[in-house]
Amino acid sequence: GVVCLAFLLATTSSAERRDVCEMPVETGRCRGFFPSFAYVPEMGRCIKFVYGGCGGNHNRFQSLDQCERACADRSEGPSPARDRRCLLPIETGNCLAYFPHYAFDRKLKKCVRFIYGGCGGNANRFSSMRECRSVCE
Repeated sequence: GVVCLAFLLATTSSAERRDVCEMPVETGRCRGFFPSFAYVPEMGRCIKFVYGGCGGNHNRFQSLDQCERACADRSEGPSPARDRRCLLPIETGNCLAYFPHYAFDRKLKKCVRFIYGGCGGNANRFSSMRECRSVCE
């Protein structure tokens, strides 16, 4: 099993690996708790998320280092996509967890606190007010 997986990973073309980096973050159908990392093109970086254990897609890595190695060429240098995320609506996501986060409110023209449900949502989500302000204000 492990040898086959290693062979498949070694023979995956760079174009296929890049496509993985464009896939959306998917938590999967199950309710397990597997800390994972995924690349978010709109943010230009890898983020931590919780994978449920089944389903999902291949934009899922066991470590930040693995994610960055797979998608690093996409996050080098300034990206206009990083600023575009501030224009996205504030989305709480489709799960029911309670995670305080921050997002840029276009109507108020400032960063505000909101509750993120833990899955789904979009790239207009920051872990601190400082991070939100440094990107969007």
